[in-house]
Amino acid sequence: MRQHIKTAAMMFTILMILMGGNVPTYAEVGLGIKGGMLIPDQEPFKDYFDSNVLVGGVLEFDSNMGPTVEANVEYYKGSGSGGDMTIIPLVLSLKYNFFPRYRTTPFVGIGIGTYFFDQDYKGKSTTKTRYGTRVSGGVRFLQDRQINLVFEAARNFTDFNDLNASSFQFTVSVIFDFTPTVISAP
Repeated sequence: MRQHIKTAAMMFTILMILMGGNVPTYAEVGLGIKGGMLIPDQEPFKDYFDSNVLVGGVLEFDSNMGPTVEANVEYYKGSGSGGDMTIIPLVLSLKYNFFPRYRTTPFVGIGIGTYFFDQDYKGKSTTKTRYGTRVSGGVRFLQDRQINLVFEAARNFTDFNDLNASSFQFTVSVIFDFTPTVISAP
């Protein structure tokens, strides 16, 4: 668990360095929670572990001009014929809002991250850290409000113990915008 905390701290530090140590005043800063489903989709990984609930948190910096930088931490625990599996992805994404000044805007994104796997099978625990990518798309509602609602579909590409552990995930996020920009209706 210490390694997970160290990696999360390292990713946050990298994010702050990329942002120049501070957040530009024109950026909206949001913090949120997310929930949804993670669905393993590759053989034999999907046979070993079932789809299950995914929960997590979101930290975002929205330029209000299209690009958004987002950091996610998520938690998934599933079970199946391969035992119990816990996956904790830490993903840094760059997203693009197509209509950033409207209340409803579709977006696409791409991210990179660290995926922490912990498998417990017949009393034997296997822990691995892998790197992966994520592509996503969705719709953001209430862009000009203090509370945003985000529906997102994503595809994760990673591996575990030489198995393709790629998955789909569908989430709903509630993001609390600390610095909302008032936008007029289209």
